[in-house]
Amino acid sequence: MSKELLEKIKCNKYIISTNGKKFFHPKKKILSHIIHYNSKVEFYLNYVRNVFSRDELEEYEFKYLEDVVEVQI
Repeated sequence: MSKELLEKIKCNKYIISTNGKKFFHPKKKILSHIIHYNSKVEFYLNYVRNVFSRDELEEYEFKYLEDVVEVQI
């Protein structure tokens, strides 16, 4: 994920749906790049993978799809 791509994407909500078994996604490095270019980002993940610490999860308000009834786009 390049700087140029992240500067072009105008999005605050990201749904990340993966099982993480083969490639171990999502990668903290990529999510950190997204946060760097947009501090108001919301991540919606389909499972907990311990990519971020508890403090980071609270700071960036990560949400898990199992806890969310509806995502407003």
